Amino acid sequence: MTAHNELYRRFISVTNKVKLLSSLRKSVALHADYDIIESQWSAIESPLFAIEAKLHACLKKEGRKYLRHIHQAEAKRALTMLLGKTELELSKSFIYFDTFVDLLSQRHLPEMGLLLSGCDVLAYDALKKDHPALSIIEKPLVSFNRGFGASILREGVPLPDGTPNPIATIQIPYTKIKDKYNLTSVVHESGHSAMVQLGLVNILPKAISDALENAGAPEVIRKLFALWTMEIGPDFWGFCNCGAAQASSAMEILSLPPSLFSRCPPRIRIPLLS
Repeated sequence: MTAHNELYRRFISVTNKVKLLSSLRKSVALHADYDIIESQWSAIESPLFAIEAKLHACLKKEGRKYLRHIHQAEAKRALTMLLGKTELELSKSFIYFDTFVDLLSQRHLPEMGLLLSGCDVLAYDALKKDHPALSIIEKPLVSFNRGFGASILREGVPLPDGTPNPIATIQIPYTKIKDKYNLTSVVHESGHSAMVQLGLVNILPKAISDALENAGAPEVIRKLFALWTMEIGPDFWGFCNCGAAQASSAMEILSLPPSLFSRCPPRIRIPLLS
């Protein structure tokens, strides 16, 4: 095979790889009984469609220009550089692609797929309230993950590849589904999104601190409560949504060894798949 033919073959190969970016839905191929809804697919696929269109347009415009002069050394070098740059951008984009393949493919197990679909509804119900800031919330995506506790990656927070997360993504341990009251973890994690959407992240610590000060609480107590507001707020959201069931779930968390809490200070939720 001549060098010219090899370079052309590589151009075709890279072009076909770019087309894979729009194949997420087809690749995952979820059964209708536990597929996610159209708006969730739209949110997830939009960044992939955008990067595919950008890369394809570049290959079409620049690549074909170089291919017309493939016998010239300068055109060969330029095309090689273009293909290398495209491959690197593709590698980054497929991190995003693979992230959602991992999350969505869990739903191929019939029982797990149906349970996760139900958890999506639970998370959405916990967020969809009669408030302007919560009126355009996209339905969250729930999946299973290792560990004891649940976590959330909020909409807009960067994914591992740097792309803004297009949809709130909640992960819970598989064991949570054995005792259904533990599904309040989904509601608690939704509360983290609600706090951000409602602008409570900075307001709530001061409000609690001021209330404790008015009640005569010492400064150390006021600071501790303010410090834990990022968990207290979602817990309160859970109580408002779930009542006594939230108390049962909270008791399990608070019954963990005190040493665990001393090693794990309050924090913004850990990004998924990091």
